Amino acid sequence: MKTLNKLKNKLMKNKNFKNIYEKNQPLMDFIDDIIELRYKKGWTQEDLAKAIGTTKNTISKIEKGKQNINYQTMQKLVNALNGKLFISAQGDRVIKLSEETMNILNDISKRSGKSPVQIIEEFILKE
Repeated sequence: MKTLNKLKNKLMKNKNFKNIYEKNQPLMDFIDDIIELRYKKGWTQEDLAKAIGTTKNTISKIEKGKQNINYQTMQKLVNALNGKLFISAQGDRVIKLSEETMNILNDISKRSGKSPVQIIEEFILKE
């Protein structure tokens, strides 16, 4: 996702964008994930807009953090991109794993017969 990181770094140079990003960190993390899923799928903003029944302009505003979105819109975006929506009131307890790490964890899970959650819990308890 070098392209996404380049875009984010470029946008973070804009003080207005940076302020919005930092004020709305959980929402911006969600938006980052949506952009990443869209890129992985090879979709343009126009493609995503058509998939959820809105305009490219609306998708652009959402991705820039300039459009408030509700749960229904979040769900539409995630469903269109074949993602999963996870909302937690205890976000500081959530660990986000990279795709590569998830693949390794799933491989260990298959070989051990334990769920990924069991493996992580066992590891944490050993610390």
